[in-house]
Amino acid sequence: MSPRIWELDLIPAALLNTLMGAFWYGPLWGELYQKAVHMSSADLEKIKAKGISHLFLLEFLGNMLFVTFYKALIVHFRLVNLEQIIGIGVAIWLGFIVPAQMSPIIWEGKNKTLLFIAAGHKLVSILLVGHIFCFI
Repeated sequence: MSPRIWELDLIPAALLNTLMGAFWYGPLWGELYQKAVHMSSADLEKIKAKGISHLFLLEFLGNMLFVTFYKALIVHFRLVNLEQIIGIGVAIWLGFIVPAQMSPIIWEGKNKTLLFIAAGHKLVSILLVGHIFCFI
């Protein structure tokens, strides 16, 4: 594999990551997430009534930023196999994402369940995108 930054794998990676997030915060952990953030079914229906397509667009754009920078790291460090690509992703997750997800729990008294849902989502996201970059 000879990684380059501006390949066509960025768009599918961001799209699949967005869809994975919809599954993660929907059927997989949606009820637990709603409970952790004190969101009622009525609150969710209000959000849906306003329309959520723009929210998915914003999520996709955020994922484009994520996959672009993840790919830039892969290229910069000349990572060429799955172990290296996943390794740097997990290191970033453990060193930056988990501590950032912990701060609201420590200082704002947020529900600890949010740490596991949000940090878990980011870890699965890194693993998914790492596999896409390695095999596409």
